[in-house]
Amino acid sequence: MNVSLKLATLDNVKVILDIDDLKRDWTKAISQKECYLIFDNVEVVGFLVFNYTFFDCGWLGMIEIRKDLQEKGIGEKAINLVVKMCRAQKLFTSTNKSNIPMRRLLTKMNFIFSGELDGLDKGDPELFYYYKNLQK
Repeated sequence: MNVSLKLATLDNVKVILDIDDLKRDWTKAISQKECYLIFDNVEVVGFLVFNYTFFDCGWLGMIEIRKDLQEKGIGEKAINLVVKMCRAQKLFTSTNKSNIPMRRLLTKMNFIFSGELDGLDKGDPELFYYYKNLQK
C-alpha cells in the first residue's frame, strides 16, 4: 500500500462526490486549497479536508475513505501524512460519538480526547481529539 495526498482541483469534484455519502459542495474547500485526494498508488481511494482554521491549530475537518476500503490502514496512513505536513504545534479533529472505527483509530494513533460538544447532530455528540507530538 502506497498512500499519498494530492491537492484536489475543481476537475476532481465528481470523484469526491462518488465517495462522499452526503454529496456536499466541495468547491469552497477545493478553491481554498484545503481538500486533498487520498491515493493508493494511482487510484483515488478517499479525500480529506485539512486547514488551520481551528484556533490557528491544524484542523483535520473531514476524512472519508471509499466504503469498500475502510479499516484497511489507508485512513491511518493518510492521517500520518497530515501530521507530517502540519505546521502547527497541535492537530485537532473530531468525530461523532457513534463513529466507533474512527474513535478506535484516533486512540491507536495517540490522539488525545479533549472534549464533547452536543447540538451538532441530534443524539450523536461530536468528540474532539488532538495530536500534540508534532515535530516543530
